[in-house]
Amino acid sequence: MIGFTGASRTGKSTLARLSAENLGFTYHEMRTAEIMAGGGFENIGNLPIEERIAAQEFYLKRYEEIIAELPRPVMVDRTPLDLIGYMMAEVGMHATTVEQGERIRQFSERALTLANRNFGIIFIPMPLPTYQVADGKAPPNAAYQWHTHWIMEGAAQMMRGPTMVRISALDLETRVNGVCEVIVNWMEKNAQERASSHLH
Repeated sequence: MIGFTGASRTGKSTLARLSAENLGFTYHEMRTAEIMAGGGFENIGNLPIEERIAAQEFYLKRYEEIIAELPRPVMVDRTPLDLIGYMMAEVGMHATTVEQGERIRQFSERALTLANRNFGIIFIPMPLPTYQVADGKAPPNAAYQWHTHWIMEGAAQMMRGPTMVRISALDLETRVNGVCEVIVNWMEKNAQERASSHLH
């Protein structure tokens, strides 16, 4: 699997969709609002911390079920690192109890394990200079956007399985071309390694 991780409105879905089209891969959009609504949660609502934890736990469980059914190769516009970012962004020194903090820690470990087991490459696009407002998306709060981005970057440092690639280009065509080039090179390298292992 190939995934995109990042703060809201960084172009993950657009990049994943266009790159998948260029490479002939299946693309799957993780529709967060729909997934959350399936558990009776509002994805961008100002939820009490206990409800936010329950919502994220529900999302992670559904996420795991969804990706288990997807064909391979596939590109998705969210990874479990996104879930870590949005969960950890709710944590404050005085906002969570010891028990809630332990649930959040366990949640994050499950999300990291899921990402390590299922992804070959994870792309992390940087926040763009302008924030495109849209219904159902987080409000245009630059501090919160960067806050979640940096948490996801920190989670990325914990990864052991996937190749992690940061996207700093701003131009969409450059971004898509760069993503496709990385994927093609990664697939060629894997094919060569498999061929080499069969010879020995």
